[in-house]
Amino acid sequence: MKERPISFSPPMVMAIQENLKTMTRRTRGLKEINQDPDAWRFIRTEEGIYSFLHKDGGKKSIFCPYGIPGDRLWVKEALIRKTNRSRSMAFYATDDEPVLIGGSGIDDVLKWKWERDYLPATFMPRFAGRYLLEEISIRTERLQRITPCDCMKEGLRTFMRGSGACSDLLVQFESLWNRINFKKYPWKSNIHVWVIEFKRSVRE
Repeated sequence: MKERPISFSPPMVMAIQENLKTMTRRTRGLKEINQDPDAWRFIRTEEGIYSFLHKDGGKKSIFCPYGIPGDRLWVKEALIRKTNRSRSMAFYATDDEPVLIGGSGIDDVLKWKWERDYLPATFMPRFAGRYLLEEISIRTERLQRITPCDCMKEGLRTFMRGSGACSDLLVQFESLWNRINFKKYPWKSNIHVWVIEFKRSVRE
């Protein structure tokens, strides 16, 4: 079993906290086939290696950078600086909880060691991680194949009912995807993505 990092925005970390988000879609490692996603078709997977067939007959095998089911992901999230009694300390941007590195007192809060007041999730150190996710399943599919059920696993909710609820969830996910990925991979590009389903794991 291996552990790998994965970054989430504060709203998505909150959804993980509340057990609303149990799935994520990622693009890492799929750059080559996503240069022309319509030309490639997924054909099979074996032990973390995913094979694709090009319309001209060529093949490409890609190792999933997120591992295999049973592996774990440690969540990287943004940190912010707060000052208490003239001390600069680190807090999680998601919920303003302190980053503790031992006990539970003020002396156990991580001292702020960065120049700016905000540390993006990408740069969060491993020891500050508070959530582990156990991977249940991994697959690859085209972005627009997401179902309303999977939209809910992605952490989205709707107050609508019936077919309106399905449409609303899909519209929400399209909007969420474009807010994060529009520059590189807008929704309309319908790229290939990794679909990772997970559950929160107890830290050892």
